[in-house]
Amino acid sequence: MNSHGSTPPSLSVANPFPYAAIASVTTDGPDPITTPTAAVRAARNELDRYLRRTDPVPLADQPQDGGIPRRGEGTVLAVVGNYGSGKTHLCIDLVRRSLRDGGDTTTTVYLPATADSFVGLFQRLLEKFSQQEIIAQVREYYADAVESLLASSELTQDLAPHVRDRETDAQDIVHRLRLPETEILREVQSSLSTVTNNPDFGTALTLLLRPGFTQAAWSWLKGNAPEEVLRERGIHQAIDTEQRALGAIGVLALLYGRPGHRFVLAVDEFQQVLYAITRDKDADTHHRATMASFRTLLSTCRKAGTMLVVCGVPDILEHLDENVRERITPVITVRPLAESDLVDYLRQSLGSVPSGRGIEPFTPDAVEALLQITDGSVRTIIRLCHHAFQRFQSDHGPIDARTVQEVARDHIGQSSPLHVRDRIGRILDGRGWNYVPRRRFGQDPESIVDAWVSLPDSDRCCGILVVDVLTSEDDLTGLRRRLASVRHDRPEVPLLVVVSRHLSSAIEEQARRLLDIAPLRYDPHTSFENDLMARLTTLQDRVLRESRTDPLHTMRTEIGRMNNHQLRIHDSVENVADRLETLVSDVQRQKVLIQQLAEEPAFHGSQPLAPGGSLLLEQEQLPREVLVLFQTALETLEDLQQLDRVFDSLFESAQNSPDGRSTLSAGIRKVLRSGRTGTALSVGIQLRSLVGTYQKAVTNWWNSRPEDDGDHRLRVLCRAYETAYEYLPISRLSDLADLAEAVDGPAARRRTTRTIEHLTTSLYELGARVERAVSDASPNR
Repeated sequence: MNSHGSTPPSLSVANPFPYAAIASVTTDGPDPITTPTAAVRAARNELDRYLRRTDPVPLADQPQDGGIPRRGEGTVLAVVGNYGSGKTHLCIDLVRRSLRDGGDTTTTVYLPATADSFVGLFQRLLEKFSQQEIIAQVREYYADAVESLLASSELTQDLAPHVRDRETDAQDIVHRLRLPETEILREVQSSLSTVTNNPDFGTALTLLLRPGFTQAAWSWLKGNAPEEVLRERGIHQAIDTEQRALGAIGVLALLYGRPGHRFVLAVDEFQQVLYAITRDKDADTHHRATMASFRTLLSTCRKAGTMLVVCGVPDILEHLDENVRERITPVITVRPLAESDLVDYLRQSLGSVPSGRGIEPFTPDAVEALLQITDGSVRTIIRLCHHAFQRFQSDHGPIDARTVQEVARDHIGQSSPLHVRDRIGRILDGRGWNYVPRRRFGQDPESIVDAWVSLPDSDRCCGILVVDVLTSEDDLTGLRRRLASVRHDRPEVPLLVVVSRHLSSAIEEQARRLLDIAPLRYDPHTSFENDLMARLTTLQDRVLRESRTDPLHTMRTEIGRMNNHQLRIHDSVENVADRLETLVSDVQRQKVLIQQLAEEPAFHGSQPLAPGGSLLLEQEQLPREVLVLFQTALETLEDLQQLDRVFDSLFESAQNSPDGRSTLSAGIRKVLRSGRTGTALSVGIQLRSLVGTYQKAVTNWWNSRPEDDGDHRLRVLCRAYETAYEYLPISRLSDLADLAEAVDGPAARRRTTRTIEHLTTSLYELGARVERAVSDASPNR
């Protein structure tokens, strides 16, 4: 019975709360539920103002000196928020609104910043456009230049409107009137080059219009070295530096924001690029040059009438020079949900439930519990609402505070400090950072740091402290005591706090003031590795800045390195036995689990296997969208397995060796003997088996589903997959990066690490994605 004694929502309807908050950038289907918080309203207002602005300055009033054409004022908007706050959802909401309301004259691009440099970001942006689309934009620029030339003469000014309205082809007019095409192309080239002070871009883009040069120019834009025909025209360097890549992004903004058009570019998770480039302190000159190029890009976006939206965590602005930060305005902060926001979200979500009223079956005290437990984190609230509603469908009771607390214990309370310490150690090992686990200073037990990390290019270290929760003043008092104990012997040491479970925003701000850097909350469902390395990079940057003003820096560096080396040897000897014992135990558990999986009846029979080991299982019976989800997951898992490459190198060395001896490199031997790679490979095998069995179960359901069943059995299958996935030691996959590096070098480590991060997120969301894709494809829908 609900709190008002009315009829509860139907128990047979689909769960209105998604298992994973996954937004789509397409405009197909209904808009996802977006609670109009203050941040949402402010961001939407900025977009609406941009789309409503008057058309750019007429061509007759444009500058004639080859400068950037004046247009309607562009804008550079930053959306910042902590992980799980909903900033990505807001970013995609803006993109969807721009796609829907911008019309044919607005080009909208959403770009997740998974690249680790502006070079990679530009290449990913270029992939959003085809060669013909870019050429079409250059032709439009060319036509504008022809129109301007025609309008400047009384003899030809009557033809200018025909070119402006595209009633007449500009190139045809140039050829028929014998206009100076070379001069026109030179003006276009000059305009496109001005934005970067680099003539290469204008030259390459205008060559796209010249038969015989198109492919060479396009190849160069895609990042390849310039061919001879380009070098003959002054292009000698590929787009392989941060400065050149930023210039190239500015040129695209200029192309797509040309007069009469608008360009909305939304870059999500922008901190990934900034963290990567700020790590490169090889020389201050390079960093300053990159910041100068980024400042030029921001100015170009405003002058070119482009709207650039960058989304990321709040400290992205700290990684920018002051003269760059001042060009990013407004900055909209996505804050935790307030009570009124949560009530509004529940009402919107439950509005699709037949017979639902208000927030029922949620009670008012459930709303308070949701806010208290999650501290307003949108992602966590949605997950808890999903599981709470699922429980309501089975026991029919109201969703009260007790229900929320029980669901929270089952689904978000599994990250113990011990687990987080182990995860941090694996990340540091995988990235090649030197550290000592559980380092104690003095006799006080409070003086232990969970990881004592040597900062690269410095004589300094930093400490990582792992705490369970930071939600009250008592928790903060305990943190102060621990900080004081560590700093008693190491007053200058930078410290980073990682919270394994719950972190409230009020306490977070106080902790930031204590540490000069925000604490990091562990979330296994986000890119925790990147977040941790970003915080460590911030500390490293600060130490390097301080060291430049220290006249004793060289001496302290050498002494510090010797001390740290002795500490690492001493503590490594103390910890090696425990770590080996843990490893052996883990391997034994994995062997038992693999044997159990192998004995399951589901893995035997006459079903054929695809080349990658995936079950074929009458795949043609499943909708294509669902097959793509399964096959992508299986192919990615297959790509992670490097053993074929290892043994290929063994036999190749035997074949090429004069004495017929076969060898493996020292690096490969070391990785294989460690045992960690074997554990990681076994996890990959388990995941492939899990995904293959999940695919088989969904296929069988699809082929035999009763008409009156709806999607109930499908939901059961998807939840079963999610439960099994959560029990697997997914973090072990990170050890595959060691094998990749041993086989193909450091670049392979970075690629494998990114693949694993993407894969773990995709597999975590696979249950929800399959359920959605199958339901959308069902003929009963």
